Amino acid sequence: MNTLGKLVRVSDLANFWYFPTDCPHREKNGWTGDAAVSAEHMTLTLTPEKSYREWLRNICKAQNDKGALPGIVPTGGWGFDWGNGPAWDNVLSELCWQIYRLRGDLTPAKECSESLLRYLSYIAENKNEDGLIDFGLGDWLQPERGAGDPIAPVRLTSTVMSMYIANKTASLFDALGYTLHRDFALSLASSLKQAVRENLIDFGTMTVKPRCQTSQAICIYYDVFETAEKPLAAKVLRNIVADDGDRLDCGMIGLRVIFHVLSDFGYGELAYKMITRTDYPSYGMFVRQGMTSLPEDFRRDEDYDWPNSLNHHFFGDISSWFIQKVAGISVNPRNKSANDFLIRPDFIPALDFAGAHYDAPCGRVSVKWQRKDGEVILTVKAPSKATGNIRIPEGYMLKAEGRDYRSDYLPLKPGKYICEKRKGLQ
Repeated sequence: MNTLGKLVRVSDLANFWYFPTDCPHREKNGWTGDAAVSAEHMTLTLTPEKSYREWLRNICKAQNDKGALPGIVPTGGWGFDWGNGPAWDNVLSELCWQIYRLRGDLTPAKECSESLLRYLSYIAENKNEDGLIDFGLGDWLQPERGAGDPIAPVRLTSTVMSMYIANKTASLFDALGYTLHRDFALSLASSLKQAVRENLIDFGTMTVKPRCQTSQAICIYYDVFETAEKPLAAKVLRNIVADDGDRLDCGMIGLRVIFHVLSDFGYGELAYKMITRTDYPSYGMFVRQGMTSLPEDFRRDEDYDWPNSLNHHFFGDISSWFIQKVAGISVNPRNKSANDFLIRPDFIPALDFAGAHYDAPCGRVSVKWQRKDGEVILTVKAPSKATGNIRIPEGYMLKAEGRDYRSDYLPLKPGKYICEKRKGLQ
């Protein structure tokens, strides 16, 4: 995990030359989809917001009269007919959203508000007869399949990503006080959600059609499933992964969310296994192969010399998973404040120690946990202005308190928390 974290950092920095590019040695283009899936982990681990704000101005200027965005920015006109679509266009709202959510800064959202509204209008005008969005690039670079031939169909991924864009844009408009804009965005998001639920989900089995890791994971993560439906849908995802031999089988859209979903529903150990195993396809194989940065795709050992990029950043969200799900620093989980946190670590059995920090506007928040003599010592440090809660992992209790905190939240207070297994659990 530590080595993979270094690979992510190398690729992030090598590909950030005033704005995020796809590779430092070949195209050097500002691919929008790459930046969209990397925005959260880069903002968690670096300070890209000033450069993002400048690039957002270029993204807005690249938008055409119809409201469409190109797949690369800057562009000389290329990328409107191919190489874009909602999963790539997501960059406009995603950068604004992550800067607001993680830094508390609405300035980019305000500067981009007109372009955000124009993009939503563009999506609303391009629904098909089923109410779905059926254009653009899809789950790019799924293992064992052509780059543009994923199992998850474009009509699913593009509709779900459009719904996600509309929902977070509604939150931005709400924070800005643009109530009419917000209502339009919420209405669009609702119609797209309904279209997916009516056309692409079998509620008898809680399975998204077609049955695959990406389809199931994105519908859980982006709230196509209702809260009460998600536990059953997550069990279906776990079964899909089992059928795939506990190996990842997603492209860039699915990999952005699948490990978070598994952790959220009690399968963090499985997510860790999928990431760190060293056979194909996995992140651990990159370490075994001696990589010093993240490659563009997952290649078998015999295809190691295939002439694709060996320095890409768009698979780097595992660093976000390390911070948020293993160490357990979840930033602004209630959409309340960039200085609000949920500390919810996952004591993954394969690990004896984990630690991470995040530099919030109010100061550094750090979490580490370590096994010692059959217990887990959880150490939390946070500035006085930080608010939020600590949640002890399910199956554990605070030794000093003698209470079961499986469902209770503790106030966020710096200190050491000694956690022990509840009696009767192995």
